[in-house]
Parts: sequence; structure tokens; C-alpha cells
Amino acid sequence: RETSGIDSRIRRSLDFICEHFAEPLTVPRIAAQCGLSPSRFAHLFRAQTGETPQRYLELQRLNRARQLLEFTQEPVTAVARAVGFENPFYFTLRFKRHGGASPRAWRQRRHVARVS
Repeated sequence: RETSGIDSRIRRSLDFICEHFAEPLTVPRIAAQCGLSPSRFAHLFRAQTGETPQRYLELQRLNRARQLLEFTQEPVTAVARAVGFENPFYFTLRFKRHGGASPRAWRQRRHVARVS
């Protein structure tokens, strides 16, 4: 995503999220990295990116999960933990809601597409 017109504090938060997405991240923790209160950070983040911080974090996690599912043979539970989801069932629920298929089904489709 283009970040040239984004406030430097929000740019810093985007970098922080991308570097630490697999860790337990909260709005207060991310806000502290920017020197903003949690409420001010959440408001500014949404105004600048169009997403809430929680949604942006989840999207980063799910994007990385797709890469791991496509290019590794790690079990779904290991992928879930590697991207910051402690509960593999919750990971599957969020993955399916975002991508339209379970992680296993998504991996199988990608594998078939790559072999064809």
C-alpha cells in the first residue's frame, strides 16, 4: 500500500504491525509505539488507512497465512500459530470468512492450480 501521504506516526505503526504481526498485539501496545493514546491512534489509523488497526492486523496475518499454506507443507495449526492465532479453530473461522474457503481447501485448490 502507498504510504507517502500517511502521517509518520501511522507509517511507524504499519511498520511495527508488519514486523510483529505474529505476536499478541493490542491497540494500546501499537499506540505506544507511535506516542499516541489508544483512542487517538485508532481514530487516526482508520482515517489514514480506511481500516481499523485490528482489521489491518488480521489482514496481515491472513495474507502471511496464505503464503505459508501455498509454499510450505506446515500443518494448519502450525500456520495459525506462526501468524499469531493461538486458537486454530478461530484461525480457520477467520480464514474462511475472509477467503471463502477453509485453509485446507484453499491449500488444495492452490496446489491443483500450480500443478495444472
